[in-house]
Amino acid sequence: MSHRKKMTTFRGIDTLPICSWTYPKVLVHIPLERALSYSDRVLPYLFGIARQGPDALFLPYGEVCQTINIAIDMFLKEEKLTHLLLLDNDHEHPLDIVQRLSRWVVRDKNVQVVGGVNFRRCEPFEPMAMWLTEDGRNYTNTYKKWDWDAGLIEVDKLGAGCLLIAREVFEKIPRPWWEWDYSKTAPDGRNSSPDMRFCEKCAENGIKLYVDVSTTSPHIATFGVDKSTFKMYCDNHPEMDEEAK
Repeated sequence: MSHRKKMTTFRGIDTLPICSWTYPKVLVHIPLERALSYSDRVLPYLFGIARQGPDALFLPYGEVCQTINIAIDMFLKEEKLTHLLLLDNDHEHPLDIVQRLSRWVVRDKNVQVVGGVNFRRCEPFEPMAMWLTEDGRNYTNTYKKWDWDAGLIEVDKLGAGCLLIAREVFEKIPRPWWEWDYSKTAPDGRNSSPDMRFCEKCAENGIKLYVDVSTTSPHIATFGVDKSTFKMYCDNHPEMDEEAK
């Protein structure tokens, strides 16, 4: 399933300070729940984003679901705010990440959840965005199956490395918005992550998810993981193309 849009510039989004926008009014939240060993790499970007004037929220260190749910409650109490932007603090976010994702909601207010295409920091480094197969099993395409020029693509699940969410989404989905799903423990002991559970709640409430394939926030490991890392892995593992069919 593909939802293609060309990237466009918008007066007021590309040329005016974020704090002067009439729409969208964005609150940026950065959960401080991971080790700060990446601080020398990620903080310059986060400070650069904050200096541009969006409302920013840094809550005290805490469990990720708890802090995000608190942030959503605080966001909803501010009636002027229209969108919440979640930024994980183990990514190098583009300095214009607010502008990049906001372009889509300016163009189409029906785009209520949109994120960049970010990549898993361990093999096979695939995009944290996926579709459902006909049998209902999640899968992620190989590099060649992605349309990297599509602009905006509709997906079934999307990681929350950088995720812009409209107020209406939180008003439609019952709380808690962010939670671990322990009912779906996999054989290896893993549980459905909070962002994947949020995507399921969106689907249950008829809310579509979109990924901007032109926007990436490199995921920090011992090196930054981005599209080139994923391509290199797929080029060296041609069997993945067969597995994805």
